[in-house]
Amino acid sequence: MGHYKIFIFASVLLAVLSHQKTFVKGQGSLQIDPADGFAQLRNSKNPASVSNADPKPVSNKKHVGPMDDQTLEWRLPREVIPTEYRVSISPVIDEGQTEVAEQWFVPGTSEISVTAQRTTSNIVMHSKNITIHSTTVSQGATNIPVINEVSGDHDFLNISLGAALQQGQTYTISLTFTSYITEDLNGLYRSSYINPDTGDRVWLATTQFEALHARQMMPCFDEPALKSVFHFRIARMEKYISLFNTESTDVSPGPATGWVWETYAPTVKMSTYLLALIVSEFTYAEAPGDVFPGHIVRTYAPEHYIRDQGGVYAAANAEKILKYFSDYFTKEYPLSKMDSAAVPDFYFGAMENYGLNIYRESALLVFPDWTLESERWSISSVLAHELAHQWFGNLVSPAWWTHIWLNEGFATYFAAVGSQHTNPEYEPMKRFLNDALQRSMEFAANPAYAHSVKIDEQDWITKWSMDWFDRMAYEQAGSLIRMMDGFLSTPVLTGGLKTYLNRLEYSAAQQDDLFQDLTIMAQAASKLPTNVTMKDIMDTWTLKAGFPLVRVSRASSNRVYVSQEKFTNNAGAVSVPNEQENDLWYIPVSIATQSSPNFEPQAEEWLEKNVAMTSWEINAEQWIILNAGATGYYRVLYDLPLTNLIRAQLDSDHTVIDSLTRSQLLDDYFTLAYQQYQSLGTALGLTNYLANEEEIIVWNAVLKHLRTPLNLFQSSGNYANLRDYLLPKIKGALNRTGGVEAEFAERAGMPILRHQQFLDWACAMEDEECQNSAVRRVTEWMTTPTNNSIPRDFHQIIYCNAVAKGGDDIFNFILERYLETSTTRIQQGYLLNGLGCATDLGSVGRLIEGSITPDFFRTNAEGSTVLQRLATRPISRSEVLRFVRENATEIVNHFGSATPIASVFTSAASYSSTSADLENLETIATELADVVEPVQATITAALNTVRQNIAWMTEFAGSFNG
Repeated sequence: MGHYKIFIFASVLLAVLSHQKTFVKGQGSLQIDPADGFAQLRNSKNPASVSNADPKPVSNKKHVGPMDDQTLEWRLPREVIPTEYRVSISPVIDEGQTEVAEQWFVPGTSEISVTAQRTTSNIVMHSKNITIHSTTVSQGATNIPVINEVSGDHDFLNISLGAALQQGQTYTISLTFTSYITEDLNGLYRSSYINPDTGDRVWLATTQFEALHARQMMPCFDEPALKSVFHFRIARMEKYISLFNTESTDVSPGPATGWVWETYAPTVKMSTYLLALIVSEFTYAEAPGDVFPGHIVRTYAPEHYIRDQGGVYAAANAEKILKYFSDYFTKEYPLSKMDSAAVPDFYFGAMENYGLNIYRESALLVFPDWTLESERWSISSVLAHELAHQWFGNLVSPAWWTHIWLNEGFATYFAAVGSQHTNPEYEPMKRFLNDALQRSMEFAANPAYAHSVKIDEQDWITKWSMDWFDRMAYEQAGSLIRMMDGFLSTPVLTGGLKTYLNRLEYSAAQQDDLFQDLTIMAQAASKLPTNVTMKDIMDTWTLKAGFPLVRVSRASSNRVYVSQEKFTNNAGAVSVPNEQENDLWYIPVSIATQSSPNFEPQAEEWLEKNVAMTSWEINAEQWIILNAGATGYYRVLYDLPLTNLIRAQLDSDHTVIDSLTRSQLLDDYFTLAYQQYQSLGTALGLTNYLANEEEIIVWNAVLKHLRTPLNLFQSSGNYANLRDYLLPKIKGALNRTGGVEAEFAERAGMPILRHQQFLDWACAMEDEECQNSAVRRVTEWMTTPTNNSIPRDFHQIIYCNAVAKGGDDIFNFILERYLETSTTRIQQGYLLNGLGCATDLGSVGRLIEGSITPDFFRTNAEGSTVLQRLATRPISRSEVLRFVRENATEIVNHFGSATPIASVFTSAASYSSTSADLENLETIATELADVVEPVQATITAALNTVRQNIAWMTEFAGSFNG
């Protein structure tokens, strides 16, 4: 499931197309949205030092119950098991079709073949918000009396019979029913778009069934392990097309004039949550067909998007990825077609339904003339993720939703593997470290988010089912698979996965099934410790929350102490039970040394799950790095002498240590500093060499940790210290990769994203060359307004800095371009972004007053966005807050709510870090208490943010003083 794609990276295009609010930024801050991370202060921890080498056995405790508990009350009792469905439905989208049904209603029939697993007089299946008109149960020509149908808890439909079904016998359940095309973005639901040629609203019906929503369209056995073959007929008006998981085989006269029945080929054996259909006026772009013969690969979307070539890229890439995975797993994609459809309204980023993947428009469509490289990368990754699911999730499904990591973890990892083949220009396997491992560690260490990768059976019911599709299921699980690839080797992991897919195809799996097949391959290749299985190892990683911290300290010239413990946030404030502290891991440890700088990730040592501390013989006079290659899902902290040896190597020749390891080393050290395991000064000391660092995966690891000081230091005397420390390093890296004026080939991939990052930071730190370049580029554009030669990937950065550094002429020019009716909505977003960077108080005043002036901005929402942006910068923040204080009632009347006021508070708070800032915001909040009462929770959260920022400044600001 592409819930992961809620994390689709940056840019206004994604926000505009998906109607989601962007995070606002101001001049002096960054213009490109960061990968999300934590900036708040963590409480301190005083770690105990490693003082001896005696192994310390500890207790072992699992945190998760049974692998698949089918006795739980929300699970189907499985008296009968479905094998085949024959379904006919008639979704009514238009008014005036009462011969079929009222608008938005879905009359249908279903015949379900089932096999009795035991003798029973009761059938339990799922049905939600469906009107059942008739139910019969039969065996051949013999009807089984139906006494009644009763709806129960957990969407159960209980069918009581007057005679018992006999174990092992096959029966048919026949139902007529009416379901509904909902507005809720799940089940069979409605969506719409405006046809730009006619101005008309165009409706369509589409689906989202994962995890528990197939039961809203038709009565069914809606559990992932209960797979069946589906035969579908869909009635539609002739003006529409219909799409289903399989190819169309027949079109015949329909249930009313102007309607047809479209019949589809039987599916493979599959889960209900993977069913999908669309009834729409879409058209398509088709892949050439030469890469993956015998399979039709298309992108479906509204006609105007296809006309603008928006579907070509996705179709071509999908064909390449399907072919690659078919070869990689020696298991060919089993369907004759793969459709990818872009729908206007979609709760998640994408959904991997067999043969009919459904995407949010912004997660699928690539337009040659305006899609950014960051967006193309995101779309490429999303596409690979959904197509990897055709093997992991579709071919082999989870036994229950508590094993969702078997779907999402593998799709996340193999999205990078597949993208490395189709889009090597983005360096996907390197990016995985930043995007998956490092990001998920932030969440896996936070008790507010963290849980075991394999979800506890009892815990699952405590949240909405889709809330479990989170960082643990996606990035943490994907990182654990990458770790397995590291210590097993790619051939061994792949061999085990091939066995797993072949053995369990068209059925369902628990994690123990996976570990069984991997153990056979691993032991044959001598990849595991003696008498240890993959289950022994991986249960320590999947059955409890969190991950370890490994400490290394010098015992003598030829020996080091090595220990493990649970890495903990806020450890100084939270009491951790002893048994949880001692619940340890089997840790594969790859080692590189100064005399043997080998960064291959094979495990040279193992830390055992029942040993907290040990010692190893090794030359401790030279640098030592554990987790070489950075595939292990743990952090490493060295004592000061060992840290200094690593620092010396970075300063003399950083390339001796591979880029993945450099990235993880720096991410570990900054994280450990912010959590008070060691000093921030030590972490900063490891960055002295950065002016020579070209690898963006290393820079990403550092810069995410410096966003908080960049934001908070703007209003304090610490800003100069940060600028003096960081800007020369940024400029050094920028100059090594082409300088401010670097030019790039079309679709260059990572070089563009790297330059974008460096340019963004240089301009945010008020580098004169960077800002002057922005002014020059916009001034050149002003001479020929119809010819904008500024590379589109840098519009946001250049517009912002030109407005900030330039005069009234540039501000007015950007404003005029924003207001032009011919300006695309995507370009409007970039221009609006630039306007919010104004530094001239006259221009700031115009924007502030314009926010409540009719027609100054194109929409009220854009006026609110500009207020938020202005609130992020010291030069305009006070003006915005004064305006809110004096005009709160007018603001509420203009916007229809107090939400814009709350948004201003949130934006201002993110950049406020002094007691005076807090006092000012508290005073305004008190004065406006009646006005902001509906959004008081947001106001309170903003004030707490300022308090946290003040605490962060108290703890860490001094580290930047030289």
